[in-house]
Amino acid sequence: MGLSREEILEQTDMGLDVILAKVSEASNGVRNYAYKFKCDHLKVENNPSLGLQKNEAGTEWVIRDWGSSDKTWSAFDVVMEFENLDYSNACKWICQHFNLVENGKASRSYEYEKITEGLEDVEVKKREWGYLDDFEMAALKGIFAKHVWEWMGRSPLTPGGGNGKGEAALRQAQGDKGTGKDAVAFERAKEVCLKYGFRPLAWHSLVSIDKKTGQKVKHVFKATETYPMFVWHIGGGNSSRKPPRPSGTPPLEGGDFEKPTAYKFYEPYGKQRFFYEGVVPKNYLFGLEQVKAAYDDLPNDAEIMDRLGINPEEHDGFVAKMLQEAYDAGHEPNKLPEVLVATGGSDALNMAALGYFPVWANGEHITPEYFPYKKLAEMAWRVINVPDIDAPGKMAAAKLAEHHIEICTAWLPEELAQKRSGKKEEDGSPKFCKDVKDYFGWWKPFDFKRVLAHAKPYKFWTKKVKMEGKIPMKEEGKLLYKYSPRPSYILNFLYRNGFAVLARSRFSGKSREYVRIKGNQVQQILDTADMKNFVDEFVAKHSFDSDLSDSMLRSRDVADAIFARLPEVELDFKDYDKDYQWFFLSNETWKISADKIETFRPEKVNKYVWEHEVLNKSWWDAKAQSRVPVKFEKMEPSFCITVTDEGLYDIKILRKDCIFLNYLIQTSRIHWRVELEDELDKAPAASPLTPNGGTNAEAGKVNCRGEILTRDEYREKYKFAIDGPLLTESQRQQQKMHLITKLLSIGKMMHRYKSMSTAMAVWSMDYVMRDLSKSQGGTGKSLTPYCLAQVLPTETIAGRDRAALANKHVFENISEDTDMLWLDDADKHTDFSFFYSAITGFMKKNPKGTKSETIGFEDSPQIWITSNFPPIDVDQDSTIRRLWMTEYSDYYHYNQSGEYREVRKPFDDFGKELIRDFDQHDWNSFINTLAVACQSFIKYGYVSSGDDNMRINAYRNKIGVQMIEWFDMFFNKGDGTVDNFLVRKQVFEQYKIDTGSDITSNGFGTKLRDYAAMKGYAYNPVAIEKHRTSDGRVICKQTHEWIYSVREGKWVATQLVTPKATEFFYYQTSPDMPINYANIEEYSPGNARNAAFGSAQAPGFGSAQAPKLSQGDVDLAKEIEERNKGPQLF
Repeated sequence: MGLSREEILEQTDMGLDVILAKVSEASNGVRNYAYKFKCDHLKVENNPSLGLQKNEAGTEWVIRDWGSSDKTWSAFDVVMEFENLDYSNACKWICQHFNLVENGKASRSYEYEKITEGLEDVEVKKREWGYLDDFEMAALKGIFAKHVWEWMGRSPLTPGGGNGKGEAALRQAQGDKGTGKDAVAFERAKEVCLKYGFRPLAWHSLVSIDKKTGQKVKHVFKATETYPMFVWHIGGGNSSRKPPRPSGTPPLEGGDFEKPTAYKFYEPYGKQRFFYEGVVPKNYLFGLEQVKAAYDDLPNDAEIMDRLGINPEEHDGFVAKMLQEAYDAGHEPNKLPEVLVATGGSDALNMAALGYFPVWANGEHITPEYFPYKKLAEMAWRVINVPDIDAPGKMAAAKLAEHHIEICTAWLPEELAQKRSGKKEEDGSPKFCKDVKDYFGWWKPFDFKRVLAHAKPYKFWTKKVKMEGKIPMKEEGKLLYKYSPRPSYILNFLYRNGFAVLARSRFSGKSREYVRIKGNQVQQILDTADMKNFVDEFVAKHSFDSDLSDSMLRSRDVADAIFARLPEVELDFKDYDKDYQWFFLSNETWKISADKIETFRPEKVNKYVWEHEVLNKSWWDAKAQSRVPVKFEKMEPSFCITVTDEGLYDIKILRKDCIFLNYLIQTSRIHWRVELEDELDKAPAASPLTPNGGTNAEAGKVNCRGEILTRDEYREKYKFAIDGPLLTESQRQQQKMHLITKLLSIGKMMHRYKSMSTAMAVWSMDYVMRDLSKSQGGTGKSLTPYCLAQVLPTETIAGRDRAALANKHVFENISEDTDMLWLDDADKHTDFSFFYSAITGFMKKNPKGTKSETIGFEDSPQIWITSNFPPIDVDQDSTIRRLWMTEYSDYYHYNQSGEYREVRKPFDDFGKELIRDFDQHDWNSFINTLAVACQSFIKYGYVSSGDDNMRINAYRNKIGVQMIEWFDMFFNKGDGTVDNFLVRKQVFEQYKIDTGSDITSNGFGTKLRDYAAMKGYAYNPVAIEKHRTSDGRVICKQTHEWIYSVREGKWVATQLVTPKATEFFYYQTSPDMPINYANIEEYSPGNARNAAFGSAQAPGFGSAQAPKLSQGDVDLAKEIEERNKGPQLF
């Protein structure tokens, strides 16, 4: 039935893969919609007017003509234009070319036949195969790149060419394969393939034993039009003179044949592309026989001298010089111009098609020790390695150049690595170009000549015999040599060894920053002497002549002026995005995303990281009595966070061997005393205990988890349990939420991506806070950022050092590479608003002795604050939205006041210090837990513990212990001091009388509101319909006033001559409680409210009738009234 248009677009990145495979010029338009290009297949024009963009619906990529026509071409239109196909066949072409999957089966697939009969005498593992009579045009077009194919089709075949065919062959090809350039290219391509022993297969088979039946079975795999098969012939005189062919196979051309010694089968579209038959000679080099044959065809010295009329007898002793002069004059040399070292057969065939002589190893990379450089150098003027430009290719090329310092290396342009190849990685992401075949899809053969012309060796000096006149100079019988550095070669040597100039310095005060790139790691070079030393070490390693070292030391070509000419590089250090984060470990690189954690070898990752940010850790190996590097590896997840059907967060602990996770569990057990003391104490020490807290006799044989345990067994079994069965479901959920919040906050630190929705600082504090006036601690909260600081670039500020925060240079050591800013042990008065802009905006650093810099929101570090106190301004929205609160239980504690049964530290649980005493397993489990935490944060984002404890502690800290005790005594339902109107001034004066406080009236009013917030009361709720002003105060005129008599030590009431405006306040304990207006309508000495007030604070004060006043009280009342004439509001 075939794939639909939508299915094709889905598997080709909305058609982009197809467009870029056909229109290479469009690649720059992927990131720049304004980029314009030309494509003669679509539109013939002088000025580029075509652009790449998505269609209006955003469902597929199209090429748009921004010139006169405003026409667009989809991926299907492009294929129809290029391949001259209708729409239906264009869809088929895309499916086959890109190997798209339909119903679980790839479009490119072989035919399969299973044979079970007649195999009695056939050996198991016997492989057979059959050849095609001729190559298929489509198969050859798949082997040779676009521009190579075009080059091969430009001119007719040379009569009497390498395959013995001329115009007759062309005419036959035109008849069989079509007319014009394709026919010519086909013949040339076939000639090259046969020359290098590359032949098309019709089928191959293998005999094996069926696992189910135990019988022999023959598996036959047949090539199809879209799934070609090939074989390389190895050995057996495999050259253009004697093309190898097994007996009985149909020849593709005439000539004698020798049976190969081995065969290398090649399926370009198979999961296993290569497999072998026979024994491949050790260190076998493909193409070497062809190089030898071409070299043998060259004229020797005698032939050249005869051609040039040189008589050796007449010019004895000067023959070599005369030959060299002849070569310099442009006469034919007796060596091949160059031999190219390819990384694989496809690259080699493309090179050979252009007339070059390639060699390649029986693997992707050549082993330097076994590479026959000297043998090749005898046959060619230059041996040039053309490596892949991905990380493994660069590493292999460096090793080869280091071992053979005279071999040249031709580097394909770095721009190639940014172009899509049209293929997919295993994870479905696009593959990018890297090799010679990819190169010829974008550049032409003439451009390749320029690449080869710039090839250079690691050897960066010339060597000539010192001459005195025309006489060679000697010393102690040995020739003396003059060594001359070559500046361009020195730069090439340094650059190819990773030295470069960073285009944009990341460090203040530096206009030029030298770096060294090793794979994907970048090292900062602080002193150019490091480069000089590198040159000196290389010279010492590869030369036995001290004169060479002396020449380098004296030379001005090995100096800062030359180093300054090193190429500039722009490196992308961004190792994160919204939905992923990279972890750079010493031996592995991990990619963390919401649904998976992938591992890669560092050299396989095209991401740059500063060398000091790569996690290199070691541990003490007692057996070896030395520190050993940690070998990181991915483990099974230690926990899993999920969301239930009811919308509740849940966590399952999957591994119990992670010290760091167990520490987090213990610090999240806010109900540990209920579980391990209150409930566990209910059972006698020797009695079995059921998980519901009763003894076996009380509960029979029933318990919630099917087990009966003693106290010690319970403690051991649930030593690191966040959901111990002695807790209620509500208590277990509370503890889980505290653990989830901690893990997600850690994940936030590990995820470098910053979003305004989670622009928060993590504030870690104690869950249990008794004396807010003192710093207690000991709960282990600082261990979390301490552990994170071992894996994240961290800047630490002492929280108790107020001068540090007041210092304008406080952020001077922070850079774009700083991942975490840790304010350790913030004191009670820390002004959190100081960090507002650093959390949700930019961070301004002011280094000493230089101008200030601004680090943008995206590049500024995450902030972690540890404190024994809550933030002082937690009631402000601007603070709340910037805070991610995490609380640590008192499971770990000291016992200075004797309130605990023991002193408990993390060391008591684990028998080792976190981080410092970690071994191989501990480090691995720690890093894996951080990775899962990061993954969980990417998936879920910010999650609060939902616990009100932090808010209560924050307000307790603001109000103060003494005032809270007084408020708790004064405000209670029994005395009518809540859900009632109270005169604020009277409560204020009573507080000062009882406590001797000198607090101001404004300060007391703030404390009243804070206390309401702490208790969850509504202060002057909007439900008050009468007497409530627009600014939220309650004002009502009163005819009586209570005055405290200092002489009598009690409150007295007096009637005012003129009603006075008085300020009240109201605590509403619940929204359901109706507003009680009784006390405010007529606030007199006789009403019930004042009786309650008097009984609460001044015995005898609140009697039903007004008391008899003494003369002193009357005088005092008059004095106060005179002083307070007019509406004095409080």
